[in-house]
Amino acid sequence: MMKLAIVTPCLNEEEVLPISAARLLGILDSLTAEGLIAPESYLIVVNDGSTDGTWQLVERLHGEDPRVLGVDLMQNSGHQAALLAGMSVAREIADAVVTIDSDLQDDPDAIREMVIRHAEGAEVVYGVRNNRDTDTFMKRSLAHLFYAIMRLLGTKVIPDHADFRLMGLQSLHKLAEYGEDDIYLRGLVPKLGFPSAKVYYARAERAAGETSYTFWKSLKLAFGVLGEYTGIKKRRGSHYEIKTVLK
Repeated sequence: MMKLAIVTPCLNEEEVLPISAARLLGILDSLTAEGLIAPESYLIVVNDGSTDGTWQLVERLHGEDPRVLGVDLMQNSGHQAALLAGMSVAREIADAVVTIDSDLQDDPDAIREMVIRHAEGAEVVYGVRNNRDTDTFMKRSLAHLFYAIMRLLGTKVIPDHADFRLMGLQSLHKLAEYGEDDIYLRGLVPKLGFPSAKVYYARAERAAGETSYTFWKSLKLAFGVLGEYTGIKKRRGSHYEIKTVLK
């Protein structure tokens, strides 16, 4: 059976992490009980330079359940870098990786269908929101404008897909070959060219706490990506350095 690793990046998420860890471990339990994944499957929590008690909580969760692994970065390196760090660890111990934010706005129940679609032959399975009702008007407008411009530039971006996706080992190894300083996963993964599928879900409110990914960070990311793809400017590299790995 397939070994699955769920990777979730965290920046100051001590309030929501106990909720999301319990939910995601429950998903692993149910998938294992159905025979869809192997018992040797994991939840990998990446601490992206948190200044609260997130890492101490990861250590406690690891002690309570050996399926919880922890990756502690040397400093805050950004969302994409944190995902890459977790995926690099997952690639060594799992057959497929699901990435999902710890706030649980992306529906963890959709992971079951992702696993099934992967078993049917899709190397990459994208989680796609079927609504943006939880977003502000400004955020929805920015997203629609961003997708329209990227399409005009001929870039393969999946509309209403964030970083909630499943990737098999073939695509993970191919992704690892890219030496770009700053990888924008939503633009790069579709370019890998592997068979893919989409799973639709309703986006929810945060389970707890406050987001560290503000509207202004979203705006900065959008302008940075567009600048890179149009050749106007090169974005700052998203390197990461791992301090500790709990296995």
